[in-house]
Amino acid sequence: MTTAVQLISKRVVTGQSEDRLADVAKRMRECSAEVCVVLSEARRFLGLVRLADVAMRTSAGRRILADLIAETPPLQVDEATPASSIPDLFSQRSVYDVVVVSGESEYVGVITAESLFDWMRIEQAKAQKELEVLLDERERLNLLLEKKVEERTAALRASVEAFKTTSTTFSHDVRSPLRSIQAFAEILLSGEHGTLDSQGVVMGQKIKRAAARLEALADDVLEKAQRTFADNPALPEEVDLNEVVDDIMQFHSVLFASRKAVISRRGKLHVVTGRYIPFLQIFANLVANAVKYVPDDRQPFVEVWSEEMEGRIRVCVRDNGRGISGVNGHDLFKPFSRATGPNRDGMGLGLAIAQSAAESLGGRIGFESEVGSGSTFTVTLPPQAPPPGR
Repeated sequence: MTTAVQLISKRVVTGQSEDRLADVAKRMRECSAEVCVVLSEARRFLGLVRLADVAMRTSAGRRILADLIAETPPLQVDEATPASSIPDLFSQRSVYDVVVVSGESEYVGVITAESLFDWMRIEQAKAQKELEVLLDERERLNLLLEKKVEERTAALRASVEAFKTTSTTFSHDVRSPLRSIQAFAEILLSGEHGTLDSQGVVMGQKIKRAAARLEALADDVLEKAQRTFADNPALPEEVDLNEVVDDIMQFHSVLFASRKAVISRRGKLHVVTGRYIPFLQIFANLVANAVKYVPDDRQPFVEVWSEEMEGRIRVCVRDNGRGISGVNGHDLFKPFSRATGPNRDGMGLGLAIAQSAAESLGGRIGFESEVGSGSTFTVTLPPQAPPPGR
């Protein structure tokens, strides 16, 4: 965490109460300093003098620094004070300088309006860079999704076209022998080649009706198939979870590299029935969160595995973060809900998206957490059935 120490100005000189103003003014001009801090021999803060005050009084006899110390001392903060709270002190209390002291009240430095502005400018540049990285990640994700959609659309289109061709061929080729069967049945029933008994007539009529029904069924196959594809465009398919994790590693590569994160798979993941896009949404958010919310002083280690339990596949994502406490499990998956406070980037939508995607697959998502040791998120899928065509 950035503290007040990082905001201390370098354009400051120090002196003692008995120092001559003329000497102090010279040192301040040489260092381009705007402020002189008056300290005791034990480095206790006594007061603060600005260059303008020194310059106006150096010619007035043997003046010393003690003559210019203001009766009202400037605001003081502890060196561990978060840097993010300092701008509010300047704006709300209308101060121009803030003195930073240690826990033992020893002088550490001075934050001036100029040094505060410089720090805020650097932080803004860092935030801009992080935003650019985030936008690059989003662009890579969009490109990856577009590629996957194009691949699956092409595969589905090829399957549909192949089915259409097969259906058309079947409808055409089977019609001729069916009509021949109907014609032969008509000949038998006509008595042209001998009279049939009553049982033979019944059998001949059954052959004729069955052939007619089969011909109508063949003609209807293509129409029904086209209607089925139109009404159910998102057919279940086999999804290799190993491929999903590989894709996540690609479009979150910048985040993982910046945190030196280790993403480990415990054995080979299952191949499941479902749809690729919801699985990508689930695990892209779970794995990214697992890395983001590990403390900065700890290398993120994320473990992913899948297991079979009572006919269901359960996929687990475990991290070594600080854990989750004081949050209702239901509230955690609400949009904009954040379990770790505002210190991390993000909008608090990742778990809500993951839950929605899991529900669209007929599954459910949950978590277990131990404060200080990390969390494990689990996605339990519905009983697995083979995809259509198996």
